[in-house]
Amino acid sequence: MKTYTKTLTAAALLTTTALTMTAYAMDNAEKSAKQNVTHYSAEDMNQAWDNTKDAAAETWKDTKEVTADAWDATKEGANDIYSEVKHFVTSEEQIVPNVPHAMVSENSTTSYILGNAVRDMSGNEIATIQDIIINEEGSIEGFILSSGGVFGLGSRLVMVQPNSLSFNSNGEAAIMVSKDAYESMAEFSYDTDSRNTVTLSDNQLSIRNLKDGVLKTKGGESVADIDDLVIERGEVKHVIATFGGTFGMNETSAAVPFENTTVESVEGGKMSHIVMSPNQTRAFYTLQTRLES
Repeated sequence: MKTYTKTLTAAALLTTTALTMTAYAMDNAEKSAKQNVTHYSAEDMNQAWDNTKDAAAETWKDTKEVTADAWDATKEGANDIYSEVKHFVTSEEQIVPNVPHAMVSENSTTSYILGNAVRDMSGNEIATIQDIIINEEGSIEGFILSSGGVFGLGSRLVMVQPNSLSFNSNGEAAIMVSKDAYESMAEFSYDTDSRNTVTLSDNQLSIRNLKDGVLKTKGGESVADIDDLVIERGEVKHVIATFGGTFGMNETSAAVPFENTTVESVEGGKMSHIVMSPNQTRAFYTLQTRLES
């Protein structure tokens, strides 16, 4: 915020200087008119006074324009920062005064979808949503469905196209195939070396792997945990990152646009971190400072 404080200070100084100059010009003009009252006619004095008022008005106009330009630049700069990172809240009670925030509906988050039931055309539950697959631009390219097994062990995984599922208001999904057709689909595996199964391509990312990762700077510093991702119209729009707090208590959340970030895969692709751009990093630290002050 130092840049914008300096801008506002500069605008204030310009305003003060211009007002001082205006007052000085008017004072001198008035003194001059009084001192020379015996040498000039009333018409001459009126003309001199009119000239002084015109000059003062022009100076004040210039002052207002400079001040307005400085303030517009300050507001634009602030908007640029907070378009990169905003305080993430889920209710009005969490809003911090004078800090721009992003309030996102719960049903737009990946947590609202993962683990929900999938039903066939007859209404029978045949699977649950295990994962969401996106590309590097954030567009959804598939859903991983899980069926069978016990406590996640021995489950059969299948990858379906995004348009294969329709969701209700509770986040549950319906798949437009019969149970038999579903069971005949090719099996999916996260192991890219696995044979006779569907696997992820090089530019595809697992939402579950991203949620196990952290938010990082270009310099490699981990600044927050990735808590969730926000999906709108089939694309990931924001990364919800949490920071501060102790043992998961009193944490603060920030919404970072997914656009302009990069993904760093580790542990053989079992975990992914999200790396912010330099602008996002500066905005993140600015938000963090504002929230902690």
